[in-house]
Amino acid sequence: MCSLDEVVIEASAPSPPTPYVSIAYMYPTDGGQSQGNCEVGCENNWNFGGGGIYGGNVTEVEIINNLTNPCAKSIFEGLRIEMIKKNILQQVMQPTPKVNLTFAESILKLFNDSNTFNLSITNGNLNNSGGSTIGSSITIGDAYLKSATSLSIARTMIHEMVHAYLNTKYANFIDLNDWDFKIAMDKYATDNGFNPNGTAVEKNRFHHEFMGQYVDAMAISLVSWDQKYGTGGITRTDSRGHQTLDWEYYKSMAYGGLYYEDSYGNQIATDSFKALVPNKSDRDIIKNILKNEQDGNGSSKGTKC
Repeated sequence: MCSLDEVVIEASAPSPPTPYVSIAYMYPTDGGQSQGNCEVGCENNWNFGGGGIYGGNVTEVEIINNLTNPCAKSIFEGLRIEMIKKNILQQVMQPTPKVNLTFAESILKLFNDSNTFNLSITNGNLNNSGGSTIGSSITIGDAYLKSATSLSIARTMIHEMVHAYLNTKYANFIDLNDWDFKIAMDKYATDNGFNPNGTAVEKNRFHHEFMGQYVDAMAISLVSWDQKYGTGGITRTDSRGHQTLDWEYYKSMAYGGLYYEDSYGNQIATDSFKALVPNKSDRDIIKNILKNEQDGNGSSKGTKC
């Protein structure tokens, strides 16, 4: 039997607190629905035959970092190394401590521990797109890498890893003996009027809508990476004049991708984004934060690659 087991992530957000997230049984909570970064052009191509994840012979199984851009390669290695370090702690410490993995680290661990499924990442020409995932093969856009901050790039990688996970679980529910996962995704689609097996536009929207429930979990993943490998932690001054972690900035970054591309190439805010952030002026503020980090301009808070 193939193995891509469930991991339960205990995620304690700096503020506000966030309950644990199970990435194997992800029927939406709190009304949230989406995620996909078309703010930087991220798209999800549901080619379940790509990347060797459905049928065929699979050779060596591992997490494959084929990034040739030095900065991007280092960012992804930071995400991977944290997963490895926590995995080692779980194995060698006696008694085994409770080591909490972030959402992104848990996804990497699932592929790392699998005896069947690869996760690969590279960079290439995606025109104006920041990232694309086919099956479990991720590509980060070269043009995007030239301008974006490290914070934006890490966010895009986390986003694309979630696409890879959902692609693999949904496409291989028989091999993985996980009918519950497919049923949950299909029920979500039915309940919300989406078509996971329709046109490319319909599939793209469904994926992005479905992922909105993980905004907090993705933000926590980004905070964890940024504190160790990025800025050291973006802060703000609170009402008492104290410096505190700017949780809302990271959460704004995690909203990146709550858009889908229609048949005319227009970027449309998902229903999830509108449900989670009802006020358009607030969504515009988030959109500007994402754009600043994508462009690496003077208003960005992340560091340039």
